[in-house]
Amino acid sequence: MSIEYRKNCAIVHYEADRLDAASAPYFRKNIDEQMTEQRNTLILDLKAVKFMDSSGLGAVVSLMQNLQEGTDLLLCGAGDNIRTLLRKTRLDNILPLHIDAESAASTVH
Repeated sequence: MSIEYRKNCAIVHYEADRLDAASAPYFRKNIDEQMTEQRNTLILDLKAVKFMDSSGLGAVVSLMQNLQEGTDLLLCGAGDNIRTLLRKTRLDNILPLHIDAESAASTVH
């Protein structure tokens, strides 16, 4: 996992192919440890993720809930399986999905 900082956003590149029960604790811990700067928007890049289960989904929701007030969470790079999961759980209505980090960052003011 790596974090790239831009003007008003932080882009988290999650580089593992799974976000599941085994990796969700690592995801949560490393986001907390690596987020050294507060930004208006956090973009979570999921392009490497091929599989996400309920624990992974819970980790994303937990991330959203733990952001400081006024900080938005955007998702990008989600493949078909992840987009289907987000649609089925209706999280795509809460978490905006973008094709890639560049398009997500372009929406940040």
